[in-house]
Amino acid sequence: MLKEVAMIVCLDIFLIGMSLVILKSMIQRKIRCTEKVIGEVTYLKYEDSGDDGTVCFPYFYYIYQGRRYDVKSNVSSNSLGVGDKVEIYIDPNDPEFFYVPKTNKTGIFMISIMLLLAIIFTSAYINKR
Repeated sequence: MLKEVAMIVCLDIFLIGMSLVILKSMIQRKIRCTEKVIGEVTYLKYEDSGDDGTVCFPYFYYIYQGRRYDVKSNVSSNSLGVGDKVEIYIDPNDPEFFYVPKTNKTGIFMISIMLLLAIIFTSAYINKR
């Protein structure tokens, strides 16, 4: 029984910790990236994600202070197509550091799923007793 409790606690700590890491990254991007530009999707790169199938990473270009930037999103998105124009927020001190609010929902979804799993595992254990 003690092993089961320890395993559930460790799993919950891991899931909550991962949620906090993702949340911290999202907050840091929002704080750093204060300049809004309009970007355009130039390419969609499909990558194998293992057993889960394929994920799609959009590439964007935008113009900031007369210079063109071509960047790859670090967040997968199936809601964008080549040629789509989107709002992008960039760090004015490092214009290649950015986030796209439209794809930021993926992080919120992942946080929600991890916290929900922590609740499900904990309540399943409590109900089992």
